[in-house]
Amino acid sequence: MKRILALFLVIGMCLSFAACGEKTPTKEELLEVAEEVKAIDMHNDSMQNIVSAKEMYCNKTLLINGIVREIKENYIILSGSFGSEYVVDVYLATEEIAKLQMGQSITVVGNITDEISETSNDIGGYTINTKHYQMPVAYLESDTIELTGVLKGANNSYAPAFNISINDSNVYMLIYFADSVDISVLKYNQEIKFSAKVIIENNILRYYDAEIIE
Repeated sequence: MKRILALFLVIGMCLSFAACGEKTPTKEELLEVAEEVKAIDMHNDSMQNIVSAKEMYCNKTLLINGIVREIKENYIILSGSFGSEYVVDVYLATEEIAKLQMGQSITVVGNITDEISETSNDIGGYTINTKHYQMPVAYLESDTIELTGVLKGANNSYAPAFNISINDSNVYMLIYFADSVDISVLKYNQEIKFSAKVIIENNILRYYDAEIIE
């Protein structure tokens, strides 16, 4: 009952904002009722059945994890992958946009409308159409993640990066520690729990500003 009442509260505030330009719902109010989804699932569901996908995602408060595909002046384009046909235009505060980088994995919370716009770009002689869900009221929830991995030594080709294995994978990722971390005490095959920014650069996934969690 408490969750249902909170949902009605957020919906009421959003309608009030749209009609009268009054106060928007706060981040905390949105988080209280948000449904957690992934941008890649929104893309896959939309490609399979757009009518069903709109019923699942539109006119709802969502907590979405995805990749920063583009950074505009007053919004970012959130995508499941760089090749996704369905993306989300997320309107964030300027100070939040300023923190982000292309290819960064982030989580945002906000209200999705029932509008889907379309853009076209010519790339290499081919026309690429992209459909954009709209999230005009949104907040940055997280620009870092927490993971556990096993260090596999320094990577001299990408110094000062270390190699790290996640989930016992034989494919190592690159991890760059924050200046506050004393890397001289790190050991080969040491398991660590860490928080970091996740950014895809040149098709390589890298963890930046990593902090070890005690």
